[in-house]
Amino acid sequence: MTIRILAIAIILALISAFSSAQTPDNRPILIKAGHLIDVRAGRVMTDQAIIIKGERIAEVGPARQVQSKAGGARVIDLSTATVLPGMIDCHTNILLQGDVTADDYDSSC
Repeated sequence: MTIRILAIAIILALISAFSSAQTPDNRPILIKAGHLIDVRAGRVMTDQAIIIKGERIAEVGPARQVQSKAGGARVIDLSTATVLPGMIDCHTNILLQGDVTADDYDSSC
């Protein structure tokens, strides 16, 4: 399950990275999400959809409501997957430089 969630996170990161390209006619993107993790509310919602316009998430909500606003959007069907917010690497070792080996790491701590 963890690998599946990581794969979905990577897919969303790629979508975000290339969303400025959109489709050739700049149509928005509609992502159908089987499950959507809402980290603010601390819950998992089912049957959700996300509209991306340009580089921004324009709308998130129940699939029936959001799909009606998507018009001719390009559809990415993740209805059998779990979608979660992008992940940020909040851990770094700023005092370690270069190609660090296990021995170098142990001696610097």
